[in-house]
Amino acid sequence: MPNPGVYGKRRWMRLSGAMVAGGTLADIGNDSSDTGTIYAALTISADQELYFRDSGLYIYSSANGQLDIVADTTLALSGAITADSTINAGTFAAPTTIIKDVPLVMISGEVLADQSGGEVKGLWVRTKVSKEQPTTACIGIEAQCRVNGAASAAATLGAGHFAGIWAYFEQSGTTALNTGALAAACSCTVEGATTLTIDSGAILAGLVVDSSVHGSATNNGTFDGIYVKKASGALDFVSGLEFTDCVSSEILKVADDGTVCHDTDTHSTNYTDLANFVGYITVKVGAATRYLWLSDNKPSAGESPS
Repeated sequence: MPNPGVYGKRRWMRLSGAMVAGGTLADIGNDSSDTGTIYAALTISADQELYFRDSGLYIYSSANGQLDIVADTTLALSGAITADSTINAGTFAAPTTIIKDVPLVMISGEVLADQSGGEVKGLWVRTKVSKEQPTTACIGIEAQCRVNGAASAAATLGAGHFAGIWAYFEQSGTTALNTGALAAACSCTVEGATTLTIDSGAILAGLVVDSSVHGSATNNGTFDGIYVKKASGALDFVSGLEFTDCVSSEILKVADDGTVCHDTDTHSTNYTDLANFVGYITVKVGAATRYLWLSDNKPSAGESPS
């Protein structure tokens, strides 16, 4: 701890292992209301701490090249923060313990004025790729909810919500979504210039859902690529899936796996009731373009094709 002393009418302190170039004195004012001044560079030569108020607030260097800031309650930073290196809140091998209703990282902002266009971002993450990447994956944000089944406490999960990302749009009070407003829990945009080329075998998509669940896993419940639901008593979606005039080829494309989708006629006789035919939906099964016929009438139980 700093050891205050008196030199004439001035307060001063001497730090163990510290020195001020040109002498060992630091002017910190005549009394507690004055501001202090250090006249030259101050060097703490090892891992000694510099305390504030009490033993719970201090800074020190635990190792060469590292500065440690310790606050027993809150570390508050004001103003813009610029970091030219990584920021770690725990590590993969030694994660920080997280408890209910206390986020590991919290970013809370409020838009209090009309911004007159542009975009307001609560969090902006940018990964810029400026060099050829033959095999490397480059990701703006990776979010993961990893269930450690090796720990007995995580062997069973109940009626909770477990997700890598949980995005939601929330509204309160009186709000009108005017013409042109686009409100969504999650919005995806694919952007490219005229110089973009998508080679055969490459994939560019607004949303990709990939299953890496082992083929021998046991499924006695629901396992979907996309699952749409609503809360009890909530408003129904008007459309489960809506396409504007934004598709140039087929509205749906599926693989010809020969099981749930196949492009081979398995019936010796085909029946078509043209009287009820009103239109069709174009789909693709494998490499073949096919059409789903639409009818005015819903088939009744026991109805035979005519």
